[in-house]
Amino acid sequence: GCSGYNARHIASVSQVVASWLPKAAGMAYAAKLREEDAVFVCTFGDGATSEGDFHEALNFAAIHKLACVFVIENNGYAISVPLRLQAGNPDLYRRAAGYGMAGAVVDGSDVPAAYAACKEAVERARRGEGPTLLEAR
Repeated sequence: GCSGYNARHIASVSQVVASWLPKAAGMAYAAKLREEDAVFVCTFGDGATSEGDFHEALNFAAIHKLACVFVIENNGYAISVPLRLQAGNPDLYRRAAGYGMAGAVVDGSDVPAAYAACKEAVERARRGEGPTLLEAR
């Protein structure tokens, strides 16, 4: 299994695709209720965007304006098939609009650009503006 690291607030994840997204949203909700200054970053592959847990987590995070940054690692291959066989629209970050949350795409190989996008998303979350969906290609 995967282990976490409590001292650094790194939670373990399940091996079930997308199952950690609702957990991240739940931890962010708990932190919000406790009035903690915390932002939760959750990374996952493009195949996870076809799972119900993805949609449930984004919807919950958006409704409650949770301090979450959801990062899609899009390598073009969703679980066991090319992304085109799992997603009608290959621009996965555009799904954010359906939940009323910010969304952006970034070249995951461009470290300064990826850092800037993540920094902006974290700052947005800290301002109480809710979650962001980033797609790294």
